[in-house]
Amino acid sequence: MWKEFDTLNGIEKCAIILMTLTSDQFGEVLSFMTEKEIDLLCGKVANIGSVHKDVSYRVLEEFLESVENIGFVGGFSTIREMIGSLPDNTKNTILAKVDTDIWRRLSFLPKQKVIRYITNELVEIAAIVMTKISPVVATSVIESLDKNHAADLLYAISKVDEVDDKFIRLVEKAIDDNFEAIAKDSTKNSLVEIFNSLDTESEDEILPLLSKYDKTLIDFIKNNQFTFYDIEYLSEGDRKVIVRNVEKELLTLALVGMEEEKQDIYLTGMTQRSIAIIREDIQLLSESTNDSKVKVAQIDIARLVREMIKDGDISPPSK
Repeated sequence: MWKEFDTLNGIEKCAIILMTLTSDQFGEVLSFMTEKEIDLLCGKVANIGSVHKDVSYRVLEEFLESVENIGFVGGFSTIREMIGSLPDNTKNTILAKVDTDIWRRLSFLPKQKVIRYITNELVEIAAIVMTKISPVVATSVIESLDKNHAADLLYAISKVDEVDDKFIRLVEKAIDDNFEAIAKDSTKNSLVEIFNSLDTESEDEILPLLSKYDKTLIDFIKNNQFTFYDIEYLSEGDRKVIVRNVEKELLTLALVGMEEEKQDIYLTGMTQRSIAIIREDIQLLSESTNDSKVKVAQIDIARLVREMIKDGDISPPSK
């Protein structure tokens, strides 16, 4: 039995549009969807029954008219209108992927994931997040916590106005950079990740501000932070792996200003000739390179080493 145009819902209209595509085009569209979204649409294609050509034409005309009315102007509101008929879970999954506002993206994640993220985060970071996400989601978080944790978090929220804006922007960047991990429930502590990526100037500027907020955080950061200088705590075998994988130019820049005795630790496994060449280059760079460039090189190497530890290529340091 043919479906009438007026009886079609949004998902059925999407299914009809998909049915007009070639198999290659159909596959390309599905490649941008999650498994649940694919199941939903393919199930609708399989069960929609017969569609009269006049109904198909009306669906396509409506789609083209909507495109013309939009005038090819995109934006978050446009996406919301286009997917308005989809189930809430599917809709929120799409919005969490495409929205450019990190706080809205976080709010669109399943509530349990947001709750787990905030519960496992330092209360000072969690408080900042709570002031930025949807009030509905924030309320769900508070309701899910035990009374003591909820009280600590609410007190920290009351103090967020005293936190320096620069630090809040760093928290926002860290969450944006680690959003996929948050969505997969595999986050590490944001505060440590923030300081792992700071240059010396920013770190020196922010640490005193943070110390006023909570002095215990300084010890927490220093005990959990992995820096370039932690490489010396790695095994000799792991240091050799690092030397093989780091670009020589980057390693040379990172060693500028370091005593030769210390340099040997970071050049483990290299031939004496190679070490001599690097030391000559270090001497030349020391005359023309500022400390900020050296710090950036060290941060880049530390980031690479953290990835190698994460991937299991080397073992964590034993401080």
